[in-house]
Formats: sequence, C-alpha cells, structure tokens
Amino acid sequence: MNLTSSRDDIKSVNNGEYNISKFNFTMTNNTVNNFSLISTLPNDLDQGIKYTRSNNIKLIVPSSPIFSVDVVILPPTFTAGQNNTVIANVFNYGNETAYNTTATITELIGLTIYGNLTQEIGILLNGSYKSVSWEINPSTSQDYKIIVNANSTDLNGTSYNDSDTETMSSQQSSLSYNIDYNDYVHINENDTINVTITNEGNTQLSNIEVSIVPVINMSILNQENQTIDNLAINESKIVVFDVEYLSVFTNQFKIEILHNDSSYYQEILNDIETWIDITNPNKVENIENYMAGIEYVLINGMK
Repeated sequence: MNLTSSRDDIKSVNNGEYNISKFNFTMTNNTVNNFSLISTLPNDLDQGIKYTRSNNIKLIVPSSPIFSVDVVILPPTFTAGQNNTVIANVFNYGNETAYNTTATITELIGLTIYGNLTQEIGILLNGSYKSVSWEINPSTSQDYKIIVNANSTDLNGTSYNDSDTETMSSQQSSLSYNIDYNDYVHINENDTINVTITNEGNTQLSNIEVSIVPVINMSILNQENQTIDNLAINESKIVVFDVEYLSVFTNQFKIEILHNDSSYYQEILNDIETWIDITNPNKVENIENYMAGIEYVLINGMK
C-alpha cells in the first residue's frame, strides 16, 4: 500500500504547524488488519525540517460473501388451478466466492410446488448472480406469501443466508359500466349511445364483448356486437353505438356486457322517449310525467 500527498494538500496553520488534508492511496492486500500511516513534511516547507508521525489505523474488511435474494412471480396474480412461475435471483455482492449455495422455497397449504423444494446453485462468484425457478399451482383463491431462503458458506465454513418474500394475489376481475344517452330524442333522428367500461380489478382483461339489442322501436346503424381487445387495470374505454328511434312511443334497447374468462355478464334494459313537436318537451313548463311525444300532442295539441 502506497500513500502520497500533493503540495496543494499541505496547508500552514498557527505557530508553524502544518495540516495534510488528504492522501491518495490504493490498497492491494485485503487481508491487512492494521497499518501505519507516516506523514512526512517536505523540507522546503519548513526550513529543511522533516517531520514524521506514525498512526495505527484499523482496516475493516466487509463480510463475505454478501447475499441478496430477489423473488419474482410470473404472472404476479393467478387464477386457482392455473400454474405460475416463481423465480429467485440470488446475488453475491461480497468480495469472496460463495460455496454450497442453495435456494429453498417454503411449502404452503393449498399450493402445489413441482420439483424439489431446495435447488442447488453451488459456487457463486463474487459480483455475480444465478437464477432458479419453481412451477407452482394454487388450488384456492387466496393470497399466498411466497418465501425463498438462500444459504451458502465461505472457504472457512461460515454460513451466510438471506430471504425474500413476495405476495401472490388471486386475480380479481371487476368491471364497472356507465351508459350515456339522451333522455329525449326527436323521432327519426340519429343518436349515439355511449357505453363506458372500466377495469376495477387487479389484472388486465381482454376480449370484453359489448352488445346492443334493439328491443322495441329501434334500429342500430353500426355494428351491434363490439369487442374491447385489452383493458388495463384502472383503464376505461368507450363503445359507441349509432342508433335511430322509430316510434313516438317508448323505444327500448338492451346492453349486454360479457367477459368469458371471468364469467362476468351484465344485461341492462333501457328506455328512451321520443318527441315529435317542434319544441323539446323537456323545455316546456307545466308538463309532468311526460312519457312520449304523442301524449303531449293529444293533451295540448300541435303548436
């Protein structure tokens, strides 16, 4: 080990004393526990007087190997009866090689683990990592705490270990919807019905079918059956139906929402009233319980 200091690092203080503010050094032997630091003041800074002082400094070498385990579950959510994969990345951040390294997954009630619970990693060089994996199959819809422990020894037989825990949650498919349309529409005029679908669950959904069924006095001008290909967590998408109302009496339609993978199905029946007068009945005073434009005509006459 060599220590050197530049002239700029040597500063004068009171009564002719000097401070050496820093040393640049490289340690080439990591087995040293103690060494002496000798500070020599150059002759030209103190009238040719050379000053030397010895110091004992304890050198602390970090424990080795230093272990870290990182557990990844793919996919992070599950459906009961379907396989998932648990991956354990075992790191050696220390300055020596780890030997006899193993990784062990903990058994849980209701969780089938295929293969050996303990997997051999063997030698793990410092600054490197290795990955092991297990196929698992949860039988019930509950949260599982997946625990993986890693162990190793150094050349002296000293043991080192670390563990990591990840929670695997069952897939919760939850959809909400909102149907938006005009309450009163003029007969024989086109209108739109907007159906907003929101994913409120904890997993991405795909192939959500949204359909409109004309029940009474309606025709659909675009595609009656539409599919949302993908819907991320907390994402909303709008399905638009172009429609025409054919009667002055109540027009009726049904919205059907289907997601086969989660057995989700909703059927919503809606009524829309039309009007035939020049003035929208919504804006006419003293009209109560207005059900159809023709009622307004019969009671009040044409204007």
